[in-house]
Amino acid sequence: MGVLNNFPTETVSVIKNAGTPEEERVQQKAHIQSAKGFFAVDAPIYEGDVVELPDPRGGLRRLTIAKVKIVKPPGMREMSHIEVTWGEPPRVRTAAIRRLGLEGLHPAILQASRDLFTDEYYAQAIFEAFNDVEVRVRSKSGLCE
Repeated sequence: MGVLNNFPTETVSVIKNAGTPEEERVQQKAHIQSAKGFFAVDAPIYEGDVVELPDPRGGLRRLTIAKVKIVKPPGMREMSHIEVTWGEPPRVRTAAIRRLGLEGLHPAILQASRDLFTDEYYAQAIFEAFNDVEVRVRSKSGLCE
């Protein structure tokens, strides 16, 4: 355990993917403080994991890992450990634009490109869709040959 041998530890549950069907619980020894926690350097601990431990007032307390810092001082292997900070993990960035499905396209575009798109010929599907738009614009504007 390295540096953890010098501090009082307790067994805690580390919950991965909390609240999802993939939720998994792992028991780990840790030294828990109010703002931080300390684990063995090889503990499978990551941002977003939830640490569950007994609450001295009764019941269980759940702490979310916001930041993980791996400490490995050169030449001092016995001092290696993982230091975590409690809080909310960094938010996962998502695209501001939601994906457009085929069902949202104009019927003429679908007719021109659906089969190519479905068969994963994306470049050709895009070309055919733009070609259809060009033909429709010319037709509507009276610029047709």
